[in-house]
Amino acid sequence: MHAKTDIYIKDYFKSFHSNQQIFLQKPVIGILSKEGKRGRKPIRPKPNIEGISVLSYEKMLHKSDYEEVRIRPTTKGWLTAHIHVVKVWVWDEQGGDLEAIEQTLVIRKPLHKKDKMKFSLSNIDIDEQSVEQFAFMQSQRFWIERCFRDDSHDLGMLDYQVRKYKGFNNHMALTCVAMQYVQRERMKNVKDLPLLSYNDVRILIAKDIRERAEYDCDQMRLEQLSKRHWQRTKDIMRHYQPVLPK
Repeated sequence: MHAKTDIYIKDYFKSFHSNQQIFLQKPVIGILSKEGKRGRKPIRPKPNIEGISVLSYEKMLHKSDYEEVRIRPTTKGWLTAHIHVVKVWVWDEQGGDLEAIEQTLVIRKPLHKKDKMKFSLSNIDIDEQSVEQFAFMQSQRFWIERCFRDDSHDLGMLDYQVRKYKGFNNHMALTCVAMQYVQRERMKNVKDLPLLSYNDVRILIAKDIRERAEYDCDQMRLEQLSKRHWQRTKDIMRHYQPVLPK
């Protein structure tokens, strides 16, 4: 669960499966002493208390343990859910850590049964934010997934046929640049066109390019035609000497 890295991230939220093991109290991690003369000597650290899965912990909760929170407005009304926030500890058994990490567990239980329950862990202290703020920060993953969906559907992120990583990387870079441009256009027009979508911008750009191409093509044809006519006129006129009056 806990990945060792040299990069320090100040605040984060991470989702996980319902079988994630947690501790409701801080466990003491250590190598147990050998009992008896038989068997191998323990070499791997163990906690002094048993952990519990997040799903098992959720089943222990009552309705009063949740708080109904309006998270953010959507096109179909407010996104509302039941939120439960609690301090827990997480231990990375595979990594062999000798200390459990204190985390804040956020459980989002939807009002409708068709929606899925979400579990998240954060390194933000439980006393630093309110339940409403924890619920809002947990829901921000939606916008990341929305960016990938819009980039795939409207900007062609998945429309590639390549044989080498260079071609794949070039295609992804171009679609990301296109996504950045479209996002800037949306931000520029957020006051006048708050519902402007990726597809709207794409259609407007395609129409503008088509109209410019048609205009430039016609203009170029007119210019070439005028030039040819002028050359032909000069060629004709050079064979005629002006008629001088007698």
